[in-house]
Amino acid sequence: MKKKMSVVISLVITAIVLFSYQNCGVEAPQSYFDQEQLSQLPYQATVDQVAYMSCAEQGNVVNDPGVFFTFRVGAYQEGSGLALSDTFMEYTRRSEPDDRAVLLMQEMNSKNYRLQFSVRKQSDLGTMYINSTSGTGIESIDYDFVFGDLGSSEMSASLVGLNTGEAMSYWSPGGITADAYMSGSMVFNASEALAADIRNFMTNTGILAVGFSTDNEPGVLLNRSAYFITGADNDGDGSNEDSDDMSVPANQAFGVGLKVTFRQPLPSNWGYTGVAHLNLPKRVLNSVQEYDLSKPTTIKSTWTCDAKYQLRIFYPGTEGTLCPDVAAPTSGTNLTDYQIVRNSLPASDWKINWSKKCVVPLRYALGSCYGINSTGSTPVTRTAVYDITQTCDPAVNSVCAHFVSICLRPTE
Repeated sequence: MKKKMSVVISLVITAIVLFSYQNCGVEAPQSYFDQEQLSQLPYQATVDQVAYMSCAEQGNVVNDPGVFFTFRVGAYQEGSGLALSDTFMEYTRRSEPDDRAVLLMQEMNSKNYRLQFSVRKQSDLGTMYINSTSGTGIESIDYDFVFGDLGSSEMSASLVGLNTGEAMSYWSPGGITADAYMSGSMVFNASEALAADIRNFMTNTGILAVGFSTDNEPGVLLNRSAYFITGADNDGDGSNEDSDDMSVPANQAFGVGLKVTFRQPLPSNWGYTGVAHLNLPKRVLNSVQEYDLSKPTTIKSTWTCDAKYQLRIFYPGTEGTLCPDVAAPTSGTNLTDYQIVRNSLPASDWKINWSKKCVVPLRYALGSCYGINSTGSTPVTRTAVYDITQTCDPAVNSVCAHFVSICLRPTE
């Protein structure tokens, strides 16, 4: 792969030099979008896994970054990630890789944009859900960028070097960075009130957006307005009127969106009989529907949210025989399921006991997933009620169990 990428980069540099020489003093040609009168992005993004962690009461806890999160979305399976769009590939089907790369680098309408994960209002994608304490938003808290700038020579060379059906789920030409993997996290866990609010927001009006924006304006998602051509039938309605072709609904953008809902965990996962106690909040994922953000009313696919991917979180040092440290599965379905969970919970951060459906953080600070007590100085004085069929009541010094749950995109 590295050899192929080096060859492509060399071709790109050669093409740029020839292009500059042949067009010296001549106006640069229009992009393929203008030539085709299209309003589509040359890139497409696919994710295949979303994890939700219910940990809360983290307002006074300084945990290691990235260990505890609210949502983690990623591309982990073959074929998922960032790739060139079908429209772009069809239009340039007779082009050489270096010619495609030059076209991408010339496309000013999308240059310098980056792939971004965020939580937004589904009816108005310009409205990002912001942690109440973070003002206008903080990267890796309210939103998360992955990879580098679109339209750069390195990025363009990497994309045109992909084979048909391939996508980039890892990209780091300058060495390993925090943004190298196509996995983004958002963190809304300062309090139980905030955790409940984000669940309500997602259930009623919110959507997890995988879109494109810039470092300078992370709240603005790239949409079709950047590609409209004056006097052209940009929206395919048979009219060349700018009045309709220049109007972009607030609920449209480039990318994909995940609409999620929540439920109480299933007691049978841990051998309990009966139902979850009514005090237990809806702390695991129930369903995920995927949308094309440019077609916001059409469901693209329905994901699977298997109960086996609901795992209890234990406080370190208190798990005892409830969640002992055991070896990872070595073969079969259990190994496959274990590896899926590992995508969202890396081995550097979490211990996983797959047979008991539980996890324990390895890197933690005061309070871990369950916060701290009222004095703010000791981690555990309240009892975490791990039996989800029993009463949990913060008013009497007990807290409800927390969970991480995972949903998967169906394989095609």
